[in-house]
Amino acid sequence: MSERICEECGQALAETDAVCRNCGAPAGVICGECGRVIPLGESVCPSCGAPVIQVQFQQGKPPAEKTSQPGNALAVCALVFAFFFPPAGFVLAIAGLVSVKGKGRGKCAAALVISIIMLTAIGVLLAIYLPRLIDMLSTGKTISDFFHSIFR
Repeated sequence: MSERICEECGQALAETDAVCRNCGAPAGVICGECGRVIPLGESVCPSCGAPVIQVQFQQGKPPAEKTSQPGNALAVCALVFAFFFPPAGFVLAIAGLVSVKGKGRGKCAAALVISIIMLTAIGVLLAIYLPRLIDMLSTGKTISDFFHSIFR
């Protein structure tokens, strides 16, 4: 293989350099099949013959990978459970606040607040209606009678 030279600064490149060590300019791409460096301008990998997929990026900066934050799933689960099963939402929100960094913390804090509000509302409703339900059931009435008395 002939010696490779950086097109930007003229520095000699090693066979394994995908980026110039001197100026950071792209000097090749990594083959997705065999993992070897393919010099810029080649359409196939000289080692294995795999076609080169061209990717454009700014000089010196590889393309940004879109990755989800590790705690984002926990934060979203905490939010969902906060509405539909507040005790679990509360526990997940606390776990998220302890372990999640970055944007996920805001979601965990929101899930914690929503869980507390929902748990408080459930507690108030139980305090109001549970004695009434127990009283009605002890007198031989049914749960249906209880709901009819609430929604009259």
